[in-house]
This record gives sequence, structure tokens and C-alpha cells, in this order.
Amino acid sequence: MRRTPKPCGSRSPDTGSLLILSIWTLTAFSILGVGISRIAASQLRVEQRLETRAVSLHLAHAAVQYARLERRHLDETPYDTLGELGAVHRQELGRGAFEYTMVDEGSRIHLNKAPQEVLARITGLGLDGAVAVTDSTLRPFHWKEELLLIEGITEEMFRQAQSELTTFGNGQVNLNTAEPSVLKALSFDTELIELIAEYRAGQDGHPDTADDGVLKEPGTLLGDLRAFRALSARQETLLTRLTNEGLLGTRSPVVRLQVQTSVLGRLASRYSVLLETATGKVIQWSEE
Repeated sequence: MRRTPKPCGSRSPDTGSLLILSIWTLTAFSILGVGISRIAASQLRVEQRLETRAVSLHLAHAAVQYARLERRHLDETPYDTLGELGAVHRQELGRGAFEYTMVDEGSRIHLNKAPQEVLARITGLGLDGAVAVTDSTLRPFHWKEELLLIEGITEEMFRQAQSELTTFGNGQVNLNTAEPSVLKALSFDTELIELIAEYRAGQDGHPDTADDGVLKEPGTLLGDLRAFRALSARQETLLTRLTNEGLLGTRSPVVRLQVQTSVLGRLASRYSVLLETATGKVIQWSEE
């Protein structure tokens, strides 16, 4: 009996099954490899973010130390100016760098020390808001955000008022740094506000230049302004009264550091740090 030969191009069923199994195995390993690579990449990104945050925090602490040293130098004078506090300071350290400026908390109205008539002229508060603040059992406040706990103080009122208010410092408004809206709350008329702005700008009329005028201490500010330009009787009376009530000053007992860090040339984190200038004590620390 003769056997019929198999065609040369044919394959056995076992060979086909092995081929399919091999393809599925390769596919499974490919999918597994992609998954593992994604997990590894994700873990690497997490580790990089954690490392960046750790480096950023060290940079922020370094910025505070630099600011303390700067404040020791500035404390040699009995005054603080907008140009000194607002200057941008940058320092590179290893793989990172930081920048910081200072904002004077003394340029604002003190919530716990200002009388009701001053608070009533704060933007957004009005007389009703001022009465609610001064009558509140929460006063003295630790943070200005506590105003939102007072019945009658809305979020919109707080939003408008917050840039003019503080709960830090000695209650004296620094006339070298105060904004016009704060001076207006102290009953300064338009002419007196403009006079102070011109005095601070100096002869060239530009702030933050070498010829800027400086009000050096509360006891001499009336004479300094009078020598610059004649004051009305009302203006002199107002300045004298506010000085005697301890509401006018020329220094910054508390500053807010605005710190920006960068790591390997990329922006990292922003921090807001409240610093007591006399002692260098950190009052508040927050990451923005």
C-alpha cells in the first residue's frame, strides 16, 4: 500500500498553536513592559517632586536667614522706606535659587488698635462694618480673616478691606510706606496725601531713587513736612493728634516676606513668611 505524501507547505496543528501562543506571550510581555515603564516613570516624577519640594523648603529657610541679616542692617536707622523693603533680593545656592521682597505690615491699619472712626473709612467696611468689628467679642483678633466670623461682614466686604488691614505690629502706620487709601482712612485730605507722596518721591519726582525723602521718626515728621511745604492748621492739628495717639510711625515692626524659589532653573514654590523685625521671630509661615 502506498502512502500519500503531505504537501511541502503544510503545517501541523501543533505548530500553528505554538505560533499563536508565542504571539500572545509576546503581546502580554509588551503590555506588561509598557505598564512597568509607566509605573516607574510615575514613581520617578513623584520622587522628583518630593525632592524639589524638599530643596525648595531649604531655600525658603535660607531666604528668611538672609532677610534677618538684612533687617539687622536696616535696624541701624529709626525708619523703613518703601524702596528698602520693596527691593528684590536674589541668591543662588547650589542647584536652586530664591528671590524675596518685603511687604510692610506697618503700612496698614491695625484692626485691634485703630478707633472706630478710622475703621469706618476702610474700603468696603463703612460705619456698619466698623461698628460690627469694634463691638465683636472676637476682638482682639489674631488674624484679619477672623472678620469673616462676624455677623454683618460679608466676603465681598472682606475682599475689599483686607489689603488695608493687619493684626500685626504696634498700631502705628508707617508714613514712609502707607498707601493713599490707608492715609485716607486716617482722615488725611487729598492735599496732604499728595504732599506726602511728593515728599517721599524727592526732587526728581520718582520713587525708589537716591533723592527720596524719608520721614525719620514720629517726633519730627510734622517739622519735616512743614519744612517741605506749608501745612494748613487742620493738617497740623490732625498730624499732631494722630502722633500723640500713637497711630503714626516711620518703622516696620513686622514685615511679610514674599519668597519665590526655583530648582534647576524652574520655578518651584512660593512662600509667605511673617517676620518680627526686632527679634527675627517667624510669626506665620505658609506655602502659596
